[in-house]
Amino acid sequence: MRLVLLAIAALGLLAGCGVHTAAPKPGDLYGGKGWQEIDSAALNRRVARARVVLVGERHANPDDHRLQLKILNELADMHPDLVVGIEWLESGAQKECDRLSKGELSTKQFADEVEWTRKWGHNYTAYEPIFAQIRKRGLKLVALNAPAGIVHQIARRGIASLSAAQRDQLPPDMQLDDPAYLKYISDQFKGHGVSGKQAQENFLAAQVARDETMAFRFAGALSPWPQSGKHGVLFVGRGHVEMGLGLEPRLERRLPGVKKVVVLPLSDHEAGALQAAGQAPLDDQVWVITKPPKPRPKGKLGLVLKKTDGGLLILHVREHSPADQAGIKPGDLLAAIDGQPLVSAKGIHDAIKKAPFQTHEYSIKRGGKNLVIQITLSSGSKQEK
Repeated sequence: MRLVLLAIAALGLLAGCGVHTAAPKPGDLYGGKGWQEIDSAALNRRVARARVVLVGERHANPDDHRLQLKILNELADMHPDLVVGIEWLESGAQKECDRLSKGELSTKQFADEVEWTRKWGHNYTAYEPIFAQIRKRGLKLVALNAPAGIVHQIARRGIASLSAAQRDQLPPDMQLDDPAYLKYISDQFKGHGVSGKQAQENFLAAQVARDETMAFRFAGALSPWPQSGKHGVLFVGRGHVEMGLGLEPRLERRLPGVKKVVVLPLSDHEAGALQAAGQAPLDDQVWVITKPPKPRPKGKLGLVLKKTDGGLLILHVREHSPADQAGIKPGDLLAAIDGQPLVSAKGIHDAIKKAPFQTHEYSIKRGGKNLVIQITLSSGSKQEK
């Protein structure tokens, strides 16, 4: 199968087999327990047996999206009826996804129609080649994610706070009781300002709502299962598939007996930390060791600002900064954060200081349009300009 050969050639992966104990480096490829370094033939066999391939990503890393594009092209060569599921868009964007697949929208029109900058926020340049191939090949594109407003409400007030109409936008058979998943995501609590048992349960319910919705929608696109014979590929954030929790068991529940492979790109530093902690790939995982992403500027949101009427005029956006990755541009007017008007740069700090690493909504005025862009600062960035 060409998928493996091209992917390995593109990333400079080294052939070889056996248990690998040296420090991971870019070009290594692992699959199986005990840090077993695998070769192209072993990966070839895994992909050949799979009905579903899940490819994790670091949203802001262009290398991960290049890997996804290569896998997409090779799978589409083998399976012209390939179904492509993406975390990046909410279920409400399905009509636009169908129009892109039919060639009725250009990739740029598609980005405008789905409000990419406001709804997802990450740099569209890294994602556009994937959408271009989906359009060119006429592949079925499925918007998997749950509505963000509903997910945020669950995180704040719990799933019981949803109205009947809101609950109808989520799968009917969600399984919220998941102690293992709760333990796995517990290290995120501090960064998101989550404390107390109820708040933690709400946070878990919000995560589960996303995973359940993605599994429900993707399984529906492969129905009737398994009679349809369709194959699928999913592009999602690594956190949804890293430890076999989150998305995978919910997908397996809806696709009984599914044979799958999970491809996870990791930097050599990340892989080394996992190796030191005694963690190795799960049986159905392949770890691709890549070069580390370009670091974001530390300590700043990434904006050079000037105070003006109605907010803060953005004079410059630093490359690879959180603001740059979210799609903010020079000339934009930053008017508010989470609905709180801004009159000075200090207002940015004041608006998010209670939960600096939680996702916040930045209200932008651009060319007569009002946009809302979501930005999440990493723990290496402060709540400053």
